[in-house]
Amino acid sequence: MQRSTSWSIVALLALIACLLVIAAPRSSASRVPFIQSSDASKWQRYSSGGEELAFLLPEQPVITSVSRPQSFFRKTKPGRMYAAYADGTVYVVMSFDNHNSKDGLDVFIKEFSEYPAFHSDMTFERDTTLLSFTGKQYRLKSDKVEGIAQFYLTKNHAYIFEAVSVDINAPAINQFLTTVSLHEEKQSKNPVAAKIAEATIASSSSTLVSSASTAGQDTVKLPIFKQSEIGRRATVVTRPEPGYTEEARKHQITGTVRIRCVLSSTGIVDNVRPTNTLAYGLTEKAIAAAHNLKFIPAVKDGKFVSIYVVIEYVFNLY
Repeated sequence: MQRSTSWSIVALLALIACLLVIAAPRSSASRVPFIQSSDASKWQRYSSGGEELAFLLPEQPVITSVSRPQSFFRKTKPGRMYAAYADGTVYVVMSFDNHNSKDGLDVFIKEFSEYPAFHSDMTFERDTTLLSFTGKQYRLKSDKVEGIAQFYLTKNHAYIFEAVSVDINAPAINQFLTTVSLHEEKQSKNPVAAKIAEATIASSSSTLVSSASTAGQDTVKLPIFKQSEIGRRATVVTRPEPGYTEEARKHQITGTVRIRCVLSSTGIVDNVRPTNTLAYGLTEKAIAAAHNLKFIPAVKDGKFVSIYVVIEYVFNLY
């Protein structure tokens, strides 16, 4: 009877110890924020006029140009990059002209690390199929986020579809990747798709202008933290280059513009202020580029928070 009682006490103590371990709070640096799933009604289909491409996104995308590496032996046209953020995930679509599949899929996969998009620790995962097109899927990873990148070729274009998230298993990522449509017949022949494309591109252009003109206006009302005060820093997923103005190129203006801004908890770049300037429109170019960043917000105590950052844009003439 005494031995039975002793074993009961030991078992009870072991159970209490287990419960204490389970209940112990994790450090804020390792806690993934609670994410409410995207409202399905906000997802809309977008397409690019003159291409085979159409895709679903949870918000109207920012559209910027993306350059391919240049060489003495060939000249390449800039592509387009579409980027949107919702609920801890950044969605990216890149489109490049590639007439008659001049460059193979492996060329674009190799160049991917030079594009202004998240490409950390890229490893091949599997072959993929989208309608009649075959492609390749890669897994991306850092200590804070994970991503998936898929590469496809059509007759005249190369496409990259990327999702980077704090929760790579989120159902919205699968929705994004599985609802992409590629057709040999150009989407612009569909009047609805063409209308969406024109509206999206026009809106994106106006965003660039209004972003520069409203720089310095504060709209983030939430607490704003320093990077030293948070558990997990923000992850920039797309960082479009600012480009040059003709006047700055003509006058051979070079240098660096530093932008102080807020990467907000809602995924918007705000409170944008240059700490120094360059002439002939380069400061405005840097401000517009900063507004077009797409990122996953910083995390503190298991919640997305707003933080101050300084971003540098270097202007060089080659």
